[in-house]
Amino acid sequence: MRDDWNDGERQSIIEVLKETGAVTVCPVHEYELDNLDQGAQEEAIEQLEGEYGREGAEDIVARVIGDLPDECPGCPGDDD
Repeated sequence: MRDDWNDGERQSIIEVLKETGAVTVCPVHEYELDNLDQGAQEEAIEQLEGEYGREGAEDIVARVIGDLPDECPGCPGDDD
């Protein structure tokens, strides 16, 4: 497991996740959100494995996605 990646590297990984549809951004609050789309995450892993290797790409995607909410914390819930 890598612990030495910087904010720029993390942001570039998030950009790949956005391109594949694994991550979106709340248009109101600009929070990055996990779309819970396994297919899009797999596509991101395939794009990143050339640079990080298969295991490294899986780890990085899981860690970045794991840090993101799947619902915007700034938007009111449906049950309010």
